[in-house]
Amino acid sequence: MTIVKIIENILGYPITQIQKLKHSSDDDFHICIGDNAARETISNSLNVNYPILTHPTSFVSTLSTIGEGTSIMPLASIKAASEIGKHCIINAGAIIGHDV
Repeated sequence: MTIVKIIENILGYPITQIQKLKHSSDDDFHICIGDNAARETISNSLNVNYPILTHPTSFVSTLSTIGEGTSIMPLASIKAASEIGKHCIINAGAIIGHDV
């Protein structure tokens, strides 16, 4: 059972806090929080799969390495031999040059 508590509203949207989450190691889970420290804390606390989410308009070289749980937003470009860590957010229109 998941217990969710609304902690505030931003621009009319409820912001929630998960207090308890039942999951298994076979579940896919993506952390959609902009705060780097919070993403790391959550990712270290759950034993789940963290897929890489890539927008269809982005370009990711097959010669690059992308860490688990990373989000690649619209029109982002990641060039050859680049290494992106775990749970990173590559924002819309970002360009990551080769060998970065």
